[in-house]
Amino acid sequence: MARTAPFLVTVALAALVLMIAAPAQATTVLWFDMASHVADSTAVVEATVGSSHQLVDPDLGKPFTYTTVVIEEVLHGRAPATVQVRQMRGVIDGVAHLVPGDGRLREGGRVVLFLTLHADGHWYLTALAQSVWEVKGTSADPSVARDLRDLALMERDAEGRIVTAAEQVDPARLSELKDAIAAAGRGR
Repeated sequence: MARTAPFLVTVALAALVLMIAAPAQATTVLWFDMASHVADSTAVVEATVGSSHQLVDPDLGKPFTYTTVVIEEVLHGRAPATVQVRQMRGVIDGVAHLVPGDGRLREGGRVVLFLTLHADGHWYLTALAQSVWEVKGTSADPSVARDLRDLALMERDAEGRIVTAAEQVDPARLSELKDAIAAAGRGR
């Protein structure tokens, strides 16, 4: 019985530490392989991110950010020379609203985006941050990367159950990404 008291104190302290720790915010989504990502996108584009502005949707009472994207090359599908990407994010009365794991579009950034034109006439990222590839550098074949840290990626196993996705290896260079997009588009 004497040994039980220190054990209970240890468990209680551990529980207290866990309760105090800040909860991680992530959005749980299914992993999109390249073929699915291309198939579910209206367009896949290489672009430069322009300016953004926020509006509050009067029907929903939620802020939306509209970011101008200037398209340099359509890699798959169709898109006009410029689109406004709509994301549920913004500030109302000092309170930030956003979807954890949504893609970050930084003004001036060069990106490859997987976009969907919704029936409401707005362009959206097809699969949150999975749909934003940052192009890094100015070499002939710059590197590319995605920021997936706010996403919990899942997949279906052979029995159809949803399980944690196996670690994926993304293309590391822009040429590899473009080749993968082209191959996925041909495979449809």
